[in-house]
Amino acid sequence: MIMSKSKVAIIIPCLQAATTIEACIASALGQSYDALHVHIQDGGSTDGTLQILKKYTASNFSFSTESDLGVYDAINKAIQKIDADWYYILGSDDKITGLDAVASVMALQKNPYKILYGDVRYGHRSNKLIPAVHQSQYNSSLFWKNSLHQQGAFYHASLLHPNGFDISYRILADYAFHIYLYRSGVQAKHTGMTLCSCSADGLSKQFTLRLYMEELRIKRKLLPTSLYLMNIPWVFAKWLIKKLAAPF
Repeated sequence: MIMSKSKVAIIIPCLQAATTIEACIASALGQSYDALHVHIQDGGSTDGTLQILKKYTASNFSFSTESDLGVYDAINKAIQKIDADWYYILGSDDKITGLDAVASVMALQKNPYKILYGDVRYGHRSNKLIPAVHQSQYNSSLFWKNSLHQQGAFYHASLLHPNGFDISYRILADYAFHIYLYRSGVQAKHTGMTLCSCSADGLSKQFTLRLYMEELRIKRKLLPTSLYLMNIPWVFAKWLIKKLAAPF
């Protein structure tokens, strides 16, 4: 009996992405894995992004444009539109590393793993404390830092349906999701690959006080009280160190 391939959906939320979206789409549509669908969830761009998206006519490509409540709401909307066995989320200025990346990840799927993840290479680093490569970890390091990069993670559909990401978190909903999954006993496997080239100038890399206050709010909800209390000075120390670090 020939088993059918697992369907992979690559979800790309975007807004005003005319300068970067084509390279991102090319890295996704160019994948050698054929059970693949690429969906762009646009938040109402007015910069020419929609004119670019309308040029793509491949049967495994689609896009929607509608207002949303932020990037995680856009991701949730896309997940509900596209049925798949696995979901991979890209930023509109990211690029998948290599044309066989998805095929290589899917070759590793095996019970009980519900997350298949790898590392992420950073571009446009604005701070010397941002590493050239984010080496993803899915372990107790999540209690202290955002160690699993979203653009390095393939999620099994059972993790995202029916609820998706908690949109009450505007910057770190993926981090909250990863802590929740780890504490719930969801198992993951590192692929040993660098999966994506990712810009390091997004909201989560601007090191604003808002970012760290959201991190504390997540930890207050999801961690034991003792761990949360230990995180309070740790989180503020991280913020101060990042703010004082010399920019490139």
